[in-house]
Amino acid sequence: MEKKMLALGLAFVLTIGIAVSASAAGWGGGGGRWSDSDWAPAITKLDLSDEQYDQLRELHTNLFNEMQDLRTEISQKVFELKNLYFQKNPDTKAIEDKKKELADLQSKIYDLKKEQIDEVNENLTQEQLAELGKMRGAGFRGKMGRGMGGFYNPTSL
Repeated sequence: MEKKMLALGLAFVLTIGIAVSASAAGWGGGGGRWSDSDWAPAITKLDLSDEQYDQLRELHTNLFNEMQDLRTEISQKVFELKNLYFQKNPDTKAIEDKKKELADLQSKIYDLKKEQIDEVNENLTQEQLAELGKMRGAGFRGKMGRGMGGFYNPTSL
């Protein structure tokens, strides 16, 4: 039974580790490289005012800083979870509590991204939002597209 719990625990920790690594690598198929399919070219085609650029840059910077803190906290919690599994008699209650903490942090990340999407959309005119919708194409709205439910997300990781 102990070996089974340890094996399940290690599988979970590896899954979390892979997910954290994948999100840190960036989005898109370029392994962190920017390409024409990324958001940067689209944002330059929206005819943004200087004020809009400043607002979006500030939103992007703020989200980056908040996400850095959460990623650091997630890394710490994953390390703590691994240490809980690396005990002769793992404490299943402590392990479940740590998993809950990780899930709560992931929920915070989702909420921050959603909040930024809403703020970005508030800073764009109806014409800019319509143009952005045209540039997105079906891939963003379909099941395989990037982003959250068809929202514009310039900092999705």
